Amino acid sequence: MKQSTNSDLQSQWTQQFIDYVEPGADWPGVEYQWWYNPVNSHSLRLTTVGYRWVKKHTELKFHAVEIQKKIVGRQYLQLERLLTSPYYITKLTQIEVHSETDAVMLQLHAGDLATYLNNLENSQ
Repeated sequence: MKQSTNSDLQSQWTQQFIDYVEPGADWPGVEYQWWYNPVNSHSLRLTTVGYRWVKKHTELKFHAVEIQKKIVGRQYLQLERLLTSPYYITKLTQIEVHSETDAVMLQLHAGDLATYLNNLENSQ
């Protein structure tokens, strides 16, 4: 999915998910079940319900990446701010990302999430 410059990424991805099942439909309120932080329209962290629904009903692929150290508070905020495709935190040492670019870059950083996110932040 090519993202527009619109900052409401959650709505764009929500509509893409819905379109797999019922093109053009509007399912009010699903964002509160699918997104971990539905108040922040840029946050693309999926809840367990959202992740399972997407895996079951869409053709989107997720890439599991083992993280060197447990995810800490600052990294949660950076993930919300910096990632532009859906992701799911499986456990504190594993993340599943939809973006192949993020998956490859995390692998190249040997699972060092802190360094990867800091580099992303500095390049903006």
